[in-house]
Amino acid sequence: MNVATCLVLLVTGFGVPFAVLDLSWLAAGRRWPVASERHAENFRPFAVFLALLAGPALFISALWRSVRAGQASMTDCVAGMVIAGAWALCYGVVLLECLAFAGLRLV
Repeated sequence: MNVATCLVLLVTGFGVPFAVLDLSWLAAGRRWPVASERHAENFRPFAVFLALLAGPALFISALWRSVRAGQASMTDCVAGMVIAGAWALCYGVVLLECLAFAGLRLV
């Protein structure tokens, strides 16, 4: 694995989740899941599938909100960026391997 492969993995690992997050935000409108809501049922399909498909983007969005609100220190911000980058790399590997399994090779 070289630098170009890592960059492709990062772009894929962040690009796809942010696209899914934006499309979900447009599709959901006012029905966007909120963490503070209490529900009788434990399984909310939209929130679960959104977390699975747009995890790194949700994590970065939450980190950005905490930084803007002054709730996150610089150490929290750096640790969050490292975690999000590693998560995006793993997610990029999974996505590119799924494409390779389908017969498309990008890297």
